[in-house]
Amino acid sequence: MLRRFYFVIVASILFPACAFVDNEIQLEYQYVPGSSVSALKQGTIYLSLFEDRRIDKTKVGVIRNAYGMETAKVLTKDDPAIWVSNTLKGNLERSGYKVETVEKGFSPGKGQFYLSGNITKVYSDPKPGFWAFTVTGDVEALLQAEFKGRRTQEMIAGHKEETSIVSSGGEMHKGVLNQALADFVAKVSAWIEKLRN
Repeated sequence: MLRRFYFVIVASILFPACAFVDNEIQLEYQYVPGSSVSALKQGTIYLSLFEDRRIDKTKVGVIRNAYGMETAKVLTKDDPAIWVSNTLKGNLERSGYKVETVEKGFSPGKGQFYLSGNITKVYSDPKPGFWAFTVTGDVEALLQAEFKGRRTQEMIAGHKEETSIVSSGGEMHKGVLNQALADFVAKVSAWIEKLRN
């Protein structure tokens, strides 16, 4: 209890103003380590731009004080659907696939693999602890795939946690979201391989 008290005191002295100011971040294309070319990852994937189904299109996180109360927002002017789709496309191509961009509702022919998705979560959220915040980043989407006449869907979530002494600072929120996106892309790639083989 005493440690938490000291944390609250230090945080309130060092960071009184920044916790009440909204942070704006830029969502940029992410390179995902480990996306190596494989014989299993050959062929064409037809990909539709994901749709953003979140209620608040600009809010991608929150800033909290040492008591856990929300004091400000993390915002972006960028489109998370483009951010997720472009990162997924680029990393699939780098791993060996050819990716063709198509309109939503594309009807795949025999042997063609079609992928689309609805983004349900892009969010960073700090939780106060005794000495620091645990900042979680989440990127989540409901994916739909169609291959060889079979339609299937899967909820895939990328997740990442980091520790920080403060809950504000756009770069921290941006960093944890980027890592969550990398985790999401890796899981989507594994799911695609499973469906195609």
